[in-house]
Amino acid sequence: LINRAAASLMLENADEALTDAQAALSLDPKLIKAHVRAAKAMTLSGSLSAARRQLELAASLPTADASVSSELGTLSALEAKLRSAKDALAQESGPAAREALRLFTELGERCPCSSSIACLQMEALMKARPQQGAAQVVAESARWLRRQSDNPDLLCVRGKGLYGTGQLESALKHFSEALRLDPDHAASKAMRSRLKELERIKKAGNEAFSSGRYDEAIERYTEAIAVDPDNVDLNLTLYTNRATAKFKKGNFTDAMEDTNTALEIQPRHLKAMLRRAACKLELEDYQGAISDYEEAREIEPKDQSIK
Repeated sequence: LINRAAASLMLENADEALTDAQAALSLDPKLIKAHVRAAKAMTLSGSLSAARRQLELAASLPTADASVSSELGTLSALEAKLRSAKDALAQESGPAAREALRLFTELGERCPCSSSIACLQMEALMKARPQQGAAQVVAESARWLRRQSDNPDLLCVRGKGLYGTGQLESALKHFSEALRLDPDHAASKAMRSRLKELERIKKAGNEAFSSGRYDEAIERYTEAIAVDPDNVDLNLTLYTNRATAKFKKGNFTDAMEDTNTALEIQPRHLKAMLRRAACKLELEDYQGAISDYEEAREIEPKDQSIK
């Protein structure tokens, strides 16, 4: 049993290793190798507190050897790293987020079966890499959810990734499913409330625009941007929409400022580029307009209206 537990540990099959180690301990509670392998399996799963209890039990036995104190030393280092990573993640600065990502990545390598550490690593990824992190989280969370489809933390972090890439409807479904599984899941509650508020404001802005109430539309889009200034994919759409409303009002200079902001987020965003070209045309910056239309034609060469 303890040999099979060792093989399972090498394959990073934490559950199988723990089952075999515990079965060995039921036959011989003083078997130190079984205690150590059980603790290692718990560490793979991220259950560091349980691993510590297992090792401390082993240390109290008369059969304890140097392997127990060695494992306790390794475990203490992991616990310290986890505390440091959580502290860094709680801060709002970019350097702290990058440090949290580094630490959680290292922890993930030591605890590869831990969905809780994986979730924290994905949270750090979105904070450390505002431009690309959300898309990476969408891909990574899908891999985890294939194994644990009923995990509210995984559903929530995937929902945040979807939200960060502008997929609001899919994000809302993930937060709702997390709350169905755990009605008290605080992060999902907060994100669902934010999403519903955004949807309400954005819908009001679109309705005002469609009715020709451009001042109201501008106010609603501004309000929506303020809800979450850090969501670059969502704000790309909102800045472009606000630019269009300002253009319709004849406020070409302000409209162009919004298109510039949108193009800083995504330099080859076709709708923003075409709107900026139209602004330049109205402001009689003909060479600038031609330059934008030529770049737009490179992005969409078959569009006859651009030609």
